[in-house]
Amino acid sequence: GFDNDSVTVSPTRIVSKMNPNHKVQSVTWSDGKLAVNGTNDWRTTSSTMALTSGKWLAECTIETVGNSVSAGVGNPNTTYIDSYMGQTPDSWTWFAYNSAGLYNNGAYTNTSNPWNGAGMSYPDTVGDVLGLALDLDAGTLKYYLNGTLIGTAFDNITGPVVFQDGSNGTWVNNWNFGQQPYSYPVSGYKTVCTDNLGKGET
Repeated sequence: GFDNDSVTVSPTRIVSKMNPNHKVQSVTWSDGKLAVNGTNDWRTTSSTMALTSGKWLAECTIETVGNSVSAGVGNPNTTYIDSYMGQTPDSWTWFAYNSAGLYNNGAYTNTSNPWNGAGMSYPDTVGDVLGLALDLDAGTLKYYLNGTLIGTAFDNITGPVVFQDGSNGTWVNNWNFGQQPYSYPVSGYKTVCTDNLGKGET
């Protein structure tokens, strides 16, 4: 299931990581199933530990630059792993590159600044940290770049969802769900781990 094969930080604290059972063969892992090694096609990979309520934080650090970054959340039971994110009503992503934008239910929902990359930075440099702050009590997903809030991308999110990487090209994106200290913590948002799944979903 989506709560298996995760990072054991302590005997009682297991932290989410990318799910080896929810990817296509051409996508590979490194760094203990935390780094997504992409291909030159659109593919979607999911983390473990589906979420239904509470406030959660994930960080995606660019280790190798590819073509196009796509990151967000989606229902693991309806995601197309062999295609791009955002095609269903319960899949939300930011195509974080020039002239693109926010995408959900098979259509762009916002292609204006800052989401289209005009006049601002988007994650396209080695070392960039893309933060995803998911609030399932409010139904929102906020994005941060290197600790600076870009904005609230979506306000219609309902669970169950997992964090997902849908980047195109030979990217290497390293995900942190709290197994390491966050580079840019966001107040009130929790590590995706077994301890908080019991206490944080309120």
